[in-house]
Amino acid sequence: PSPPGAAQGARDALLAAAGRALDLRGAARSVGSRAALERIRVLLDAIPPPARAASVRAGDLGPLLELGAVKKGRGARGEEELRAVLESLEPLAAALAGAVADELGEGQRRELARLVGEAERALDAALGGARALDFDGLLARARDLLRDDRALREELRRRTRVLLVDEVQDVNGLQHELLELLAGAGPPGEPAGPLLVAIGDPKQSIYGFRGADVGVFRGLLDRYAGDGAPAVEGARVLRFAENHRSTAPVLEVANEISARVLQPPAGQVALDFELSFSAADRLLAVRGGDGGPTCDLLAPRDGQAEERREAEAVDLAAHLRALLDGRAGVLVPAIGPGGAPIARAPRPGEVAILLRALTGLGPYERALRAAAIPFVVARGGGFYRAPEVRDLAELLASLADPGDAIAWAALLRSPLCAISDSTLVALGAASLPRLGRLGGAALREAGDRAGGAPAELDRLLRFAEAWRALRGLAGRVDPGLLLRRADRLLDLGPALRAAPDGERRLANLEKAIALASAEGARGAGLAEIAARWRALAAAPPREPEAPPAAPEAVSVMTIHQAKGLEWPVVVVADLGREEPREARLAVLDRAGRLCATYRDAAAGRDRVGASLAAARAEAQRA
Repeated sequence: PSPPGAAQGARDALLAAAGRALDLRGAARSVGSRAALERIRVLLDAIPPPARAASVRAGDLGPLLELGAVKKGRGARGEEELRAVLESLEPLAAALAGAVADELGEGQRRELARLVGEAERALDAALGGARALDFDGLLARARDLLRDDRALREELRRRTRVLLVDEVQDVNGLQHELLELLAGAGPPGEPAGPLLVAIGDPKQSIYGFRGADVGVFRGLLDRYAGDGAPAVEGARVLRFAENHRSTAPVLEVANEISARVLQPPAGQVALDFELSFSAADRLLAVRGGDGGPTCDLLAPRDGQAEERREAEAVDLAAHLRALLDGRAGVLVPAIGPGGAPIARAPRPGEVAILLRALTGLGPYERALRAAAIPFVVARGGGFYRAPEVRDLAELLASLADPGDAIAWAALLRSPLCAISDSTLVALGAASLPRLGRLGGAALREAGDRAGGAPAELDRLLRFAEAWRALRGLAGRVDPGLLLRRADRLLDLGPALRAAPDGERRLANLEKAIALASAEGARGAGLAEIAARWRALAAAPPREPEAPPAAPEAVSVMTIHQAKGLEWPVVVVADLGREEPREARLAVLDRAGRLCATYRDAAAGRDRVGASLAAARAEAQRA
């Protein structure tokens, strides 16, 4: 619910400031200020009397908000008080808009909550009918069982000596309830719970998208070892500050960056989900270092985001070229002839480029190719999601069932045939299942009717001819041999090698041929293999893409993919990438309240209430 009287109070404050400005009319010395006061007088006259005596209605909002948009010229000397009052109108109008959106939107929020409740009940009914539980349901049922069955709870608490919880910074509220039931103080008369050993690092909390709450960890620290004496007898907090992986110069950079970045906003106290990096959080190096330079910072460029990224990619490729050629003077430890330790320039396989996301990868790929630096991209989509593997799955599906229109549409738009979207649409769903049965003349006639360009029709005829040859072999040869024949008829290998990340694509082709042969040897037919590959492409990836043939290549991947890996030289690129703006129309705040926009039908727009603005700001801060 919106705060009672908030809209009325905000309206009264705005009207009072506008009236105060008119009272100061005699102080208006500049033309701009006199024009601003006249505009305020006109707007006040336009506000109907009911809006002055009662809470604001949607239709009355326009003139009130216009008060906040009144512009004045440069103030003259002697009108400082008037200028201050005029400048106060804008934030007061913004506060009014937020309060009114909260008040008027309450009915819409209740309806949204009702719809969500209906969806939740329908999901519960569907799961119940299938005798199934989702992940949240498993947690909730386990919590309810421990909470409601005292005998079971006592038995588990009695027989468990130690409860170890790793990565506790990624625990959510429901999982925390389970921990409390198993290892908390418990009601009077119940046996003592097990010793709780919770290990975590709030700097590594990354699962907020699935409900993880780093504030749970903060609460554990406060509860078991609060300020001064421990809040729970015998509780201890042990800090593992020693770092055995990185050298001292690297850790110095990490500590200095963390001390500046991992802080609440200036002048504000850290919330329970925020860090306030202190001296106790600094990492201590166990390994030594050569004391040489450990960090190079490439100066940012001016311009729009994409322009900056293009320029940065060129600078980065030039810097890496100098590193790999030895011109930069950076050496890495290695083993020389006879096993003696040596120092030499880094090789491509000893360099990694880490990005927050791969969506801005294009400029870096182009710059690395232009600098003749070999690289491989860990795309993370999994083997069966790789475009070249999905194309092979659709080819097998069409050969198993020539009437599969979905397979034909995918094949015709793939690099195997590459007709345009417009030609594909013109061919029509009715024509696609018949393509495998059409001869050359009939196929060209269908292409002509579709309005395809001559080059497109040539590709379509060439693909159809190859497809018919493969169809004649379907069911008679090993599926792997069938794909090998497709490789030769359609020049797949050369085409994949020439594409971006060609070595990996070519390796995926070879891996797909080998997998098809293995599945064929187990008795799987084309339809079964195609269905399985399609299903695996739709599922979360488990099978990794094939490694490229050349091991000496720079690795390009996301920071998240690099967890647990290490290289002598690491580049953290695209640091100027902006965070996505929090713009959800409905958000649950940390108290669990629904905050949503108010749809102003008269104005044809969504208005952001004060509660939603605060919830968005807190989510962005988190």
